[in-house]
Amino acid sequence: MDEGDEIDVECAGVLTSHSQDVKMVTWHPKEDILASASYDDTIKIHKHDENDGDWSTVATLTGHTSTVWGIDFSGDGKKLASCSADKTVKIWTNLGKMNEWVCLTTISGFHSRPIYSISWNKKSDLIATGCGDNHVRIFQEKSGQNELDQGLYDHIFQMKVGDWDVNHVVWNPMTTDLLASASDSQDVNVWRWVDELGVY
Repeated sequence: MDEGDEIDVECAGVLTSHSQDVKMVTWHPKEDILASASYDDTIKIHKHDENDGDWSTVATLTGHTSTVWGIDFSGDGKKLASCSADKTVKIWTNLGKMNEWVCLTTISGFHSRPIYSISWNKKSDLIATGCGDNHVRIFQEKSGQNELDQGLYDHIFQMKVGDWDVNHVVWNPMTTDLLASASDSQDVNVWRWVDELGVY
């Protein structure tokens, strides 16, 4: 496209359901669904109506007690992970309809400062977090068949990334053993995840 060419862009929707700053948005991997995280301590689920083209807020997820900085859907879109300045990660599960979400579990006690970012590996199901305590951490759902273990997550790895806040983490969607992190150090680091049996 040459400089000066006209580009037609239109605003397809404005969602005003949050009461304070919106910190992040993320798309559902399989449906025309958008999730947003806010300084108002909530997560909102927004759905597009194919018939009239409008967007509407269909669910509000409450439970965090401070700013929700990051959110990410699981690969199948049935779960949503969130991280917050309250130093917790919450895993939300969908009950079959996009307006029905419940908190499956809360992961706490591992982060000593606000958690700024979360990324769900769409292949391995590992969850990575980036925190203000300068660490990247990895969590994995328990594999036990015991009903008491269902929906619970193990903290399986942590790594200090220099002396600066980790502002963002994201798994590579194509080469899914690669994790990138960004921090106040002005650096971007790329990490390769290797489990006990080798690279994913």
